[in-house]
Amino acid sequence: MIDVEIFKDLNDKFDLAVYKVQELTGGYLNKKYNLLTNKGSFLLKVYSNKRYNKNKILFVESGLYRQHELHKLGIKCPKLHVYNTIIQHVKSYNYVLMDFIKGTHKDYESITEQELYDLGELTGLMHHYFKRFPKAGEKFDIFANFQRLKEANKALLGELDNRKVNEQYRTIVYQQHEIINNITPNFLAKVPIGFSHADYASDNVIFNKRKVSAIIDFDRCRYTSKWQDIGRALLSYTLKDKHLNNTFISSFINGYNKHNCLSFQDALNSLRYTFIHESDWWIKEQNFNTKPNDKVSRFVYEMQFLADNFFNLSKN
Repeated sequence: MIDVEIFKDLNDKFDLAVYKVQELTGGYLNKKYNLLTNKGSFLLKVYSNKRYNKNKILFVESGLYRQHELHKLGIKCPKLHVYNTIIQHVKSYNYVLMDFIKGTHKDYESITEQELYDLGELTGLMHHYFKRFPKAGEKFDIFANFQRLKEANKALLGELDNRKVNEQYRTIVYQQHEIINNITPNFLAKVPIGFSHADYASDNVIFNKRKVSAIIDFDRCRYTSKWQDIGRALLSYTLKDKHLNNTFISSFINGYNKHNCLSFQDALNSLRYTFIHESDWWIKEQNFNTKPNDKVSRFVYEMQFLADNFFNLSKN
């Protein structure tokens, strides 16, 4: 339930009288609500104190600031309602208020070629606008990140030598090792660095009437690589039955290139980069010993596909 102090704060700051509250699913530990009010529908997101300390709240607010600026530039993302700051603080609570966007989520089963074109176009425009944002103080060392992945994989290999483990897990750890050993400094140097949404999974894109109605959840928006967004989107929407739909990939690229530049080879490299970036999140022993939830199972499946096909991804 929403604390009465939050209701009071909403009324004091935004002149909102809340008539109806619907709690929404999704989001680890955070709470999300659809509020029906005297001024229409709003999304209220209350951040978990267990998950977010003061520094993490400041980091989230920096991502939401970029959402705020993108909305003003015309990017389809929810309008944030600001009262001095983007994240509001009352008692022990930190919350953000934004417009509620109607629509549905799509996946690799339900998305259409036209919807992928539209998503590509919006993504290309978002990345174009990201280039305008100030970079002072921003750092992203891809070589240091890769070294951490290398060390993590080395530790996993050491564990495999000492005990019996699930064979699928053993195989993918060795595949990860082979991939790491074959990644060249030249490949890493070509990864484009800049701001990205950084959480571009299918549950953060809303569709309505065969168009993208909004990109949501900019909490992790940061200085990293646009390939992170591109690779994550392509895995979420074009990988089915252990095959990539190259027609759908081309549709995304064609849309993206209305405002930006993306070759098919770079799209494939974005998939490879996504393995480098995400594999240590999902290649965990517990995900192979017992079946995880559907969302995690999909991520593991995607990492397994990339481990099996890393060196032979192609347009044909």
